[in-house]
Amino acid sequence: MKKSDKDLNLLISRKLYEYRMENSYSQERMAEKLNISPRSYWEQEKGKSGFSGRTICRLLCILPPEEVSSLIHSLRTEVWKEDYE
Repeated sequence: MKKSDKDLNLLISRKLYEYRMENSYSQERMAEKLNISPRSYWEQEKGKSGFSGRTICRLLCILPPEEVSSLIHSLRTEVWKEDYE
């Protein structure tokens, strides 16, 4: 796995966890919101598996607009910064 893929997974895993904690959601509730199994959610939040495009799209739809902007900024500055310099 390329470093940028690992960084992407880490960034999204961190965002999932932060969002879940801020909203006092269980892992099961987050899995429901993302329309995935609780086991898949656990693996994704722990960084043990990657994310499908569908899961990322669902995450973008449940995040408040300012958090979507923050996530995109983080993608540019932490994951693919060499592409945006």
